[in-house]
Amino acid sequence: KLGGLKPGVGLVVDLGQVVSVSTVKLQLVGSPTAVQIMVPSGDPAQATAPPMTSVKKWTTVASNSAAGTSVTLKTASPIKTRYVLVYLTSLPKVGATSYRGAIAEIEVAS
Repeated sequence: KLGGLKPGVGLVVDLGQVVSVSTVKLQLVGSPTAVQIMVPSGDPAQATAPPMTSVKKWTTVASNSAAGTSVTLKTASPIKTRYVLVYLTSLPKVGATSYRGAIAEIEVAS
């Protein structure tokens, strides 16, 4: 749970243009990992830049609380957006007191 220091850590993916997103496939290192797929709040298709000041400016559209090393997350319906945040909220244990999560591959599809 990131030591209670912050709610999560993530990676913003810029798709280059507004596209329809319905599936995000991830290859993760270690398991279990709690992961969320987020898009900018409001109308994500209108975002001209990713909102980087707070995770509260993002909306969760898919999640898995105990993903393995390969997971496919699907949105309830396709979402038009340019920016996708892959957000890890709980990391796998790698030692007696250490935790580490990693994203090896991301595939975004409509």
